[in-house]
Amino acid sequence: MNAFPGAIIRTLSGCGSSAPVLLLDEVDKIPSASNKGDCGSIFLDILDSNRSAFVDYYLQVPVDLSEVFFICTANAEEGIPKPLLDRMEIIRLQGYTDAEKFQIAKRHIIPQMLYESGLDKLDYGFSDDSIGVLVDACTANKGVRELERLVVSVCRRAALLFLENEMESTIITESFITEQNILKKFCPVKERRIGFYYE
Repeated sequence: MNAFPGAIIRTLSGCGSSAPVLLLDEVDKIPSASNKGDCGSIFLDILDSNRSAFVDYYLQVPVDLSEVFFICTANAEEGIPKPLLDRMEIIRLQGYTDAEKFQIAKRHIIPQMLYESGLDKLDYGFSDDSIGVLVDACTANKGVRELERLVVSVCRRAALLFLENEMESTIITESFITEQNILKKFCPVKERRIGFYYE
């Protein structure tokens, strides 16, 4: 038995408004019914416009969610339960282009990761060629999470080599990324063996 209200009620209490915008992220990854409850049926209750009020299991009193604006995100419609999908207005968005990923990495991800790793104080930077190589490695991914992971990995490697006095330049280049085998760790080449199927 939970000893506190659910996430929706806690969020409403914390934001101090009865008419907020709430983001439900990655609803296509809702777990099926388990011993912790059925998230899918709870979302159905929340998003049902015909229901007058939502009842939290802990409070056991009706809570009016009619003024709450819910935005749900998903990577694929196939993972969203059909009854839940029927209650949504679908807005399809295209993934980032390689050119957009390049600019996002150059203007936002790289400066942030250089700052977090402390390399910005040493005037470290990425060449355009190195950013292009990282973007190319993440072409199959529509978002920028994988790109961010790659940048973090490169920054960690550069910081380690700096501490070991093995970093020759403060500019991270395409050849540096290639020599450190960073891409192979994220995009390993599958060894083809008899009896195994590869896509």
